[in-house]
Amino acid sequence: MPHTFSYTQYASLKGLSDEDESKYQSEVDAMNKAGVSDNFGSFGKDVLSMYTVVDLKEELKANSLSTAGKKQDMIDRLEEFYGANKKRKAEDSEGSEKKQKTSSSMELDMEGKNPGNVIGGLKAAVHNDNVSDEAKERAQAALDDMGVDADEKAKPQKEVDPENLSNREAGGYKATLHNERTSDEAKERAQEILDKAGVDADEKRSSSGKADEEKDESHVIAGLKATLTNVASSDEARESARKRLEEMGVNPDERVTKSEGDKDESHVIAGLKAAMTNASTSDEAREAAKLKLQEMGVDPNERVTKTDEEKDQSHVVAGLKAALVNPNTSDEAQESARKRLEEIGADPEERLTRTKSDEEKDESHVIGGYKATLSNASSSEEAKAHALEKLKEMGVDPDERAKPESTHELTSDGKNLGNVIGGLKAAMHNDNVSDAAKEQVREQLVDLGVKTSQ
Repeated sequence: MPHTFSYTQYASLKGLSDEDESKYQSEVDAMNKAGVSDNFGSFGKDVLSMYTVVDLKEELKANSLSTAGKKQDMIDRLEEFYGANKKRKAEDSEGSEKKQKTSSSMELDMEGKNPGNVIGGLKAAVHNDNVSDEAKERAQAALDDMGVDADEKAKPQKEVDPENLSNREAGGYKATLHNERTSDEAKERAQEILDKAGVDADEKRSSSGKADEEKDESHVIAGLKATLTNVASSDEARESARKRLEEMGVNPDERVTKSEGDKDESHVIAGLKAAMTNASTSDEAREAAKLKLQEMGVDPNERVTKTDEEKDQSHVVAGLKAALVNPNTSDEAQESARKRLEEIGADPEERLTRTKSDEEKDESHVIGGYKATLSNASSSEEAKAHALEKLKEMGVDPDERAKPESTHELTSDGKNLGNVIGGLKAAMHNDNVSDAAKEQVREQLVDLGVKTSQ
């Protein structure tokens, strides 16, 4: 039968007066229901003396303790046992809390990191003589939680064959390059593998199958050739790219030809080269144009071929003349445009007109340009000699002035040539027009083959 405590005993333990008996009866009932160890935990060693010898012996037997000795011996034995028990529980609780904190810390450390790298770091900490014992214990505990043997050697890194790189592998290396959490070392290795494979790190992957791979062969070739000309590529990457091109039956030294998907490549190249030679282009823009040309496998210092110049001559002339009349063009750029027009036999002051035939139009412009070069005081002797030679080759009298074919011809901006001539003549007789402006008008009329009075 369990021991029954009276309110008086409870009150003596709690320091209460008899007047409070009804108020604390529920606590007394709880005390009677509790075991010896629970009451010891609540009231301390004084409660043990209130138990009978029979009660104490039962508690000793229940905990496999000796029942020998007097009542005080039994009390001391139980007190020592309960004290040791309490200490052990506290240590277990502390260890569990510490382990939980370590586990939580590991979860935070693992977030966004490669598990293999984390495990490698923990193993290194366990075997590092410069790491404190406490840090080693934390690392060991973390490895234990992850089920990893600290003495087990890491598996060697898988060898990658860049020449047989799959789309999935290429995508993984591209992701590595664009991942902010990836180490610089991992990014360098990924870039090196992609370079060797001739894969553009910034090119998006195709989600389709073999047909897309065949379509992208030209991009692979372009990427490999870009690797050959890229100053940032390592010698090893260049050699790998050259070898890969040869295996694909492609001449590594041959320029990339224009495919259907690259119809405008010549315009892009011309634009980039124009940016490099334009006096108003910033150094930063020139450098960007140079790098882009190198990526395209184009020599930045190589001039556009004569064929392209002949094809686009009318556009070049129009562009240079536009530069002359553009108020935002610098004096240096305008002078450069003027000189270039003279070199190609175009009159800087002559406005472009639309004639019945493109061939007749271009020929008349060229003849007019050469004649303007001969009569222009600012033309160099070399330019004049070149213009005279060209006119003789074309069977044209250098001293004969050209006449407009029809007043219904149009200027380059779509205006009627007859109206333009009429406007110029009106300006000549307008008292409000300055002498300098009239002189410019007179020169324009002369260039158009219209006689004027002095």
